[in-house]
Amino acid sequence: MVLFKRKPVQYLPRPVWVIPETNEVFTNYEPYLQRMDFYKQKRFICEITGHSGLTFFEALRSEMEESREVNSAFPDALKEPILRRIQFSTVSRVDNLVDEIYEEFKQDFYPGEPVLILLEDNTRLHGMIRDKANFAEQRYPDGTLKTPAYATYLVKVLDRPNEEALLDQEHITRDRKTFTKQMLRAFIKNNVTRESWNGAPWLVKPSIAEEYKIPTEVPKHLQYGARVAEKKAQKKADQEGFFGFFSSQQLPELKPAAKGQKHKLSPQDLARSKEAQYLEYQRSLNGDPTFVVSHKTPNAPSRPLKPQEEKKPQPVPTVIVKTEPPKPPTPPPIKYPIEDLEIPPDREKKKQRPPLKFLTVDENDDPDDGELLHDKIEMQSVGLLLETWNTLNVYCEVFQLDSFTFDDFLQAMRFSSDEVECELFAEIHCAVLKKLVNAENDNDGAVQVSLPDLPDAESDDSEAEEEDEEEKEPTPEPEPVVTRMTTRSSLAKAEAENLKAQANRSRANSEEIKVHRAAEVFGDYGWIERLRKRDFRNGGWEMVMVGLLHQLSARPRMAKVCNDILKHLAPLDAEPTQETVQSQYATLNVNLRVQALEIICMLSLETKAIRNYLEECSNQMTEFRKEKIEYQRARKVALEELRRLHQERKALQPEQEQSPSPVPELEALDDSKMTGADGDSEQVMDTEDDDAPQQRSLRGGLDRILERKRKQEEERERKEQLAKQPKGSKQYQRVLKKIEDQKATIEKLEKKIEVVDNDLREADCPRTRCLGKDRFCNRYWWFERNAMPYGGMPNSSTAEAHYANGRLWVQGPDEMERLGFIDVPDDQRKQYQKEFHTTPAERKKNEEGPTRLSAAHEWGYYDDADAIDKLIEWLDSRGNRESRLRKELQLQRDHIVKYMKCRKEYLEEAAERAESEEPTKRMTTRNKTYVDDHKHRCLKWRNTTALSENGHLHIDASRPSKRAKRVTDEPKEIKTSNRQGRLLTRQAYPDHGRLDQSLVISNPGQDHLSTETSPQGGPQMEQAAQSRPSRRPVATDIDPAAHANHPVDTRSSVHVKQDGRPGSKELNKRSLDYVLRSGLAGGLAGCAAKTVVAPLDRVKILFQASNPQFAKYTGSWFGLVSAVRDIHRHEGARGLFKGHSATLLRIFPYAAIKFLAYEQIRAVIIPSRDKETPFRRLMSGSLAGVTSVFFTYPLELIRVRLAFETKKSARSSLAGTFRQIYNERSSPPSAPSELTAAKGTAGSVTATAENVSSAVNKVVPRYGLANFYRGFTPTLLGMFPYAGMSFLTHDTVGDWLRSPLLAPHTTIPGSDQSSHSQSRKGSRRPQLTAAAELFSGAVAGLVAQTCSYPLEVVRRRMQVGGVVGDGHRLGIAETARKIWLEKGFRGFWVGLTIGYLKVLPMTATAFFTYERLKWSLGI
Repeated sequence: MVLFKRKPVQYLPRPVWVIPETNEVFTNYEPYLQRMDFYKQKRFICEITGHSGLTFFEALRSEMEESREVNSAFPDALKEPILRRIQFSTVSRVDNLVDEIYEEFKQDFYPGEPVLILLEDNTRLHGMIRDKANFAEQRYPDGTLKTPAYATYLVKVLDRPNEEALLDQEHITRDRKTFTKQMLRAFIKNNVTRESWNGAPWLVKPSIAEEYKIPTEVPKHLQYGARVAEKKAQKKADQEGFFGFFSSQQLPELKPAAKGQKHKLSPQDLARSKEAQYLEYQRSLNGDPTFVVSHKTPNAPSRPLKPQEEKKPQPVPTVIVKTEPPKPPTPPPIKYPIEDLEIPPDREKKKQRPPLKFLTVDENDDPDDGELLHDKIEMQSVGLLLETWNTLNVYCEVFQLDSFTFDDFLQAMRFSSDEVECELFAEIHCAVLKKLVNAENDNDGAVQVSLPDLPDAESDDSEAEEEDEEEKEPTPEPEPVVTRMTTRSSLAKAEAENLKAQANRSRANSEEIKVHRAAEVFGDYGWIERLRKRDFRNGGWEMVMVGLLHQLSARPRMAKVCNDILKHLAPLDAEPTQETVQSQYATLNVNLRVQALEIICMLSLETKAIRNYLEECSNQMTEFRKEKIEYQRARKVALEELRRLHQERKALQPEQEQSPSPVPELEALDDSKMTGADGDSEQVMDTEDDDAPQQRSLRGGLDRILERKRKQEEERERKEQLAKQPKGSKQYQRVLKKIEDQKATIEKLEKKIEVVDNDLREADCPRTRCLGKDRFCNRYWWFERNAMPYGGMPNSSTAEAHYANGRLWVQGPDEMERLGFIDVPDDQRKQYQKEFHTTPAERKKNEEGPTRLSAAHEWGYYDDADAIDKLIEWLDSRGNRESRLRKELQLQRDHIVKYMKCRKEYLEEAAERAESEEPTKRMTTRNKTYVDDHKHRCLKWRNTTALSENGHLHIDASRPSKRAKRVTDEPKEIKTSNRQGRLLTRQAYPDHGRLDQSLVISNPGQDHLSTETSPQGGPQMEQAAQSRPSRRPVATDIDPAAHANHPVDTRSSVHVKQDGRPGSKELNKRSLDYVLRSGLAGGLAGCAAKTVVAPLDRVKILFQASNPQFAKYTGSWFGLVSAVRDIHRHEGARGLFKGHSATLLRIFPYAAIKFLAYEQIRAVIIPSRDKETPFRRLMSGSLAGVTSVFFTYPLELIRVRLAFETKKSARSSLAGTFRQIYNERSSPPSAPSELTAAKGTAGSVTATAENVSSAVNKVVPRYGLANFYRGFTPTLLGMFPYAGMSFLTHDTVGDWLRSPLLAPHTTIPGSDQSSHSQSRKGSRRPQLTAAAELFSGAVAGLVAQTCSYPLEVVRRRMQVGGVVGDGHRLGIAETARKIWLEKGFRGFWVGLTIGYLKVLPMTATAFFTYERLKWSLGI
């Protein structure tokens, strides 16, 4: 053995590695590492919660936490009975086991379990089960049930001391939240396990079984070995044959069929087989296993009979079959909802659907109006009008159109005037056409849709080919077929018919070619080239329509409708010119107009712009759903906390309630548990789908709402009674306060969920959702249900209408539904008539009345609230379709009725205005103008979106401008997000303060519009020049020339940024308008801030300048309070504001110049976002502070002098102080100051000290105006760090508060879409909330004050140099040395505490007021 210092060497123990969670021990590192790698894989599942994608340790931790929570929440009295019932159960699925246990125990109660006692008057008392007695069921001798099993319970009444009751299970119930299927499932998963083999029993975990003394020995027949042996025996029996009764019979041995052709049984073999089967059947009926078949069958083994057997007659078995007719089973109760038409018609009430209204041409207009087309609107055109209007409004952001009402759209489609052009009619055509073909400088004018070849080219090619074929080989005429009965007269007749048919075909071909002259309208300047150049004026877009329709007529499906339109636009009896097309379009039939518009709208849906928009909407809906889930989870947590607080309140309540009712706010928690609040339970569903499975409602809809209202009333009464009782302890009051705060939090979360639901509704753009169908398959449409704001775009030029469509539309059944439900075949019709004594068609006629719809192209509508209520009452909730429709109508009823009323008010106001105002005088000019004549609603509409985003209307071509900035070919996408980080919606949400604002284009940018507007159109042009908020950025194919070349002056307040995105505009900070507005905002912000801190400022100056009367207060923490009290005692309340008038005179220009200079200097130093650095921010703020101080320093000096005076007898006026400062003369000092001599300092302070101020004093006069800049040099030195750090810190903290992590809590929703939220950088930033803005301003002031305070002390001492002492002017170094000799290092920080107290509210108020004023003033 090896020794060390004569002692054996001690070996270290062998190292081991342990996993503490599993107590696994490893002696080698490699197995330990492999095991840890296995445990750290994210492939484990928590058995209780079902969460997957976890590591082993995460899953184990989740199981332990959930196990504790489940065991604590589950009723203790039910644990043992349920575990005993589950032990050794062989139910295969856990869902079936949960259902079985729940049904068995939901009406069974156990001792020690808290219950609710139900009294006859529906009141509830709290009780506790003390004892239980079970009674078995009783039966009559014939086996029928006499008395079912039941139990009685001895219950202790907790609400009534010393009272007990003997109750049955009908008068006892549990609190519905204590025993649910979800809780039972979690409890079973937590305490019960099962092996993985098929048929394994459920086993309670050993530790739990030991706790409740539950036997754990598995019965032998349930053990795995017994099951395996049973399977082997069964398999062996299957191999050996039958057993029991059938094993005694000699059955033929089964052999595999021989290969080859199948042997067909003969008739004799079939007969023998049937006979043997019949004998076996007889024997089985008699139940005689010794039965012997008497008849010998061939190939059956025979044995000789004994003599006794020969004499003994064989028994003949008899089969007795009872022929009593079975009783017809009682029909099961009908489980509603069922097929609507299978519900019997109500012959007693004979309800009829409310009568429909139908769209007529002059329902809202003057029938004698000469500027409207009075063609009858065909029923087929109603659907096209609705489809087109809906498409243009849903995709109005893609088309760059203001939204418009359906009534204005209908009037615009009918408008026709030689003097005035309807802007709405022209703009919608031009906007849609621009999406079909790009501009000429955008991707070479690429065509965005697929178009057929021109029909003329095809016909020319086909004619050429036919001529070639005729030249090669003439086609023989078909000869009539000669039969045996053919005569000469019949041959002649047949030949005449052939000649007649050929003549008709040639005449038809010639007519088809000459139905219109659309092909002759265009020469070298084709419609695609015109569209690329955006040449729309003076009939240009009408020419494009003619060319497009002519090319689309080559499609057989569209040939008829296109030719019908072209017959009118390019008639045969008129010259094919642009003027002809323009004049013909003005008189085009309304039905043909809407058909033409519908064609180009459907074409636009194929473009890339629409596809990108739909894809982006889909992505936004995904984000909204995720956000909604987060809010729902937060609400669930808040409700759980509210439940806990209510339990704590009950424990602390002074007097127990006699009959407490459930808290209404907590019912939402149960709803969330039943519906799964962790997920998005409200998906956008399509009610058109009749095959969707009907979800059974766990709680009744309206009944549940009424019950909740009743409970809320009870809760209100309970609170009133509670308020009359003694308030109780302070702890009880704190709990009540927490409850109110929690309710407010829940209400905020519910409002956020409501906002997200509205965002989801608006982003659901792929298709318009139908409300549902009635029993006769009529569809009900409310077009505002999804994909658009309820009242249209909030910043539209006609937004004051406050509605979009304002009607509930009804569409008839389509062809398949009509044949399948109404006009059914004869056999079904007879069966239906036999059962209900009517046919489906007759029932439709009786129940719908005279306004019934028979086909899908027929439309009617409702436009008043009474009709909606009657319709809801008419619908039968027992039917599949009508139950869904009724539920949807009840849900949307308030919205529908609200906007129906808005529509009526808008139309009545328009009619009154047209009657009261005089008609507008018009001048006939060469070009039509856009004028609002106050008679036609459609003329009031202006396309402000195109004006704000492009700088011109769609109908105007983009004119080149040298001053306009060029944009890139690929515009960079800019995301406009709100404080939650998501893109904003289009809906103005007044209930939640989400008002969208618009950016006003200044007058210089509208100069190009003045030549085409009349004096009456001025206000409309100003309104049209406003942009509106966009719900999300739209990846459209916008004409770059429209941005680069529109005639907007660069001096105006709007220009286009380099990225070329529409809407990404910034204000011109060098314009006079911006300078005045920013200066006003800054000045008012400074005045507000100084007013808040004026008393503190007065005391701080007295401390900084070492006023002899207030020097005694500087060393105490309560010096501020004492100084304020002293001033108030000697000078009154006005003494605290002494010098404030000069402060306001100084601070307004000071703050105005400071903020204005910062904006201007920042725009120069930081021209773009990539140039923005902390140093540049610091320099911008420092230079802005120096600029403002230079202009306002004399006023600051006067303010300090007024604030420094403390003797009541020595009060001076503003003019007197001015004269005093002006006349002060500095005298060269001959001796050291008294204060310095008293302290025994060495040397004297002379005016010739070698410092910076000595050099200044040599060149600056010692009296006059120079006195007003006393202390200016240290002011400059102090302003550099103060102003620079102030602006730097404010902007940095603001950026931090606007980060995605904090934005949901620190920003105002919707402020980033507003023109008022435009930041100093010119890009729109969300506005901070009041608390966040005040916080950022306070931090900025705190940092700036700390950095610059020593220089500020020196400056104050220099400013009062003419008041204290001998009037000798001190320099910077002299003043600093004097402060150091007097008080040392602390002397430079005298008054800093007061400075902090002052600077926090001052800077916070200044920045808050400035940012809010900028937002209000639109900068």
